[in-house]
Amino acid sequence: MMRGQAGVLTASELAFLKEPSDVIAVRDRPLMLDCKVVGEGEGPFSITWRRNGIPVETGARAMVLSNGTLLIRNFSKRRESNETDAGQYDCAAQNHYGMLISRKARILLAYRGLFRCVASNIANTRYSHEAQLSITAAGSPIYREPVILSGPQNLTINVHQTAILECIATGNPRPIVSWSRLAPPEFVQWPQSVSRPAGSSTVFSCTASGVPEPHLIWLKNGKLLTPGGNVKLTNGNTTLAITHITPEDEAIYQCIAENKAPAGLQLTALSSSSLQLTWDQPAADTSQQIIGYVLHIRRLGEPDSAELQEAISKTTFRQQVNNLDAATTYSVFLKAYSALGGSQQSRTIMATTKGGVPSSPSFFTKVLNQTAMQVYWELPSRPGALEGFRLEYRGVSNPQVHGQETFPAHINTHTISDLESAAVYEIQLVAFNGNGDSPVNRRLVSLTTGENRSNSCNCSQSDGSMSTLLIGLHSGLACILCCLLFILLGYKRREVMPPLSQ
Repeated sequence: MMRGQAGVLTASELAFLKEPSDVIAVRDRPLMLDCKVVGEGEGPFSITWRRNGIPVETGARAMVLSNGTLLIRNFSKRRESNETDAGQYDCAAQNHYGMLISRKARILLAYRGLFRCVASNIANTRYSHEAQLSITAAGSPIYREPVILSGPQNLTINVHQTAILECIATGNPRPIVSWSRLAPPEFVQWPQSVSRPAGSSTVFSCTASGVPEPHLIWLKNGKLLTPGGNVKLTNGNTTLAITHITPEDEAIYQCIAENKAPAGLQLTALSSSSLQLTWDQPAADTSQQIIGYVLHIRRLGEPDSAELQEAISKTTFRQQVNNLDAATTYSVFLKAYSALGGSQQSRTIMATTKGGVPSSPSFFTKVLNQTAMQVYWELPSRPGALEGFRLEYRGVSNPQVHGQETFPAHINTHTISDLESAAVYEIQLVAFNGNGDSPVNRRLVSLTTGENRSNSCNCSQSDGSMSTLLIGLHSGLACILCCLLFILLGYKRREVMPPLSQ
């Protein structure tokens, strides 16, 4: 339990997903104690370990991995002294809200049976030397899939600085760790500048190496070149041929090489906190060279700096992403990596975790003139709260004048023009995400010069606002007619009444 900033005890800022458990350790063998923490508060948190209430010194013998696990490389107990790694261990997670301490895990040293022979008589007792019994496993040891416990992290350094990267793995038999330096595709041949007379032909060549084989695209004056007419791409886009050259063909041509991106991406919501991404398995000749994938995910609308990345095995074509926010839209793309570099980025896809639809967006309008108006609405307070907005309008007196526009989540204004002069329009706005549409917000706007009906009367409170207005007008006219009828009847009655007698 922690004490929050306002002095109220809270347990929502930090929580343990995994705490250390009691272990019987073997002498001179590695020991790992788990400690996994999730934090909902702002800012990072740190994890420290204590043995018998004293902080564990990290260094050559012990270290804390990036996931919070404590690794003791050689669990020891010296017979000639009382120094031992056994004891009660706990981990502590701390951020600016406070500190959260795990349960205490009792770590004992495994006792291997020691045997001695005792000879005694009435004169004395003697003990033999100790004999130790060790049990060897029959057959081959149990195979365990290699698992990376601590992988290298991204670093930004200056020239002449030194970087230290670590990679710790476990498995049986003991895995061999190898390192490779990634590099992007390299051009073997690139297009050369040429000068040709009108009506002639020319050929540009571009060849690049990479694993998997890079995908080539061509640009004309910085824009994607689409073959057609006298422009043709052949030999896997390595050759650009232009025949019957015209003045329109004079331009700067560029060749871009990228590794092919993963294809067939599909993103589905599993729950309010998890999404699942699937993609197609590449061809056999390509998959042999791939060393892994990297998944890039962020809330829709977040900057690139907030992006999260997750490394995926090359044999996996389905990945579940957990610990996400409920009713939040995420954008995801995937890249494949080989020893020579990363592939081109896959198409970006979106999905919304389960948990509900957005709230109804508020908006207001401004009449620009008798045929145009501008609509403004509020953007969401947090990234990923919605996928976009849908704006609809229709004429009250002429319903055939209508329209609909859809906008992404970062757009909050739109101008509607070419409307009927001085007419009244109904404006509707909804926000939507992958779970559906928000409740509709409606209002009436008059394009009468110098008057904006929406500022004085918001008629968007219910779907029956239009009928309420019409019924009110009809009721008023009926009241006026009834009053006139009573007045006329009163005058006629006064005319036909006989005079009063004396």
